[in-house]
Amino acid sequence: MPDIRTIAITTRHDKSDCDTCGMNYDEGGTVLVNGEEVFSYEPVASCFGNRALEEYRLLVIALRTLGIEVTVDGEVPHNCETEAEFNARMAT
Repeated sequence: MPDIRTIAITTRHDKSDCDTCGMNYDEGGTVLVNGEEVFSYEPVASCFGNRALEEYRLLVIALRTLGIEVTVDGEVPHNCETEAEFNARMAT
């Protein structure tokens, strides 16, 4: 495992107004570990399929990407897939 000195999270937010659904929101961002990008998700607010990656989810994703398993009350937090896990699921 790399020597982790810094984890920097930059958040991004998007919103849109749908005539049918109303306001839609999505959250995402970029995670850097020791200055190198390990995860990035550009939020796109829509009626369906938003990931809603709040800051804590971005941190969990970064740690899991580095091979550190994270659990809360004995379970992996919901909606904290790594980039590889997310892409594999979307490909099926």
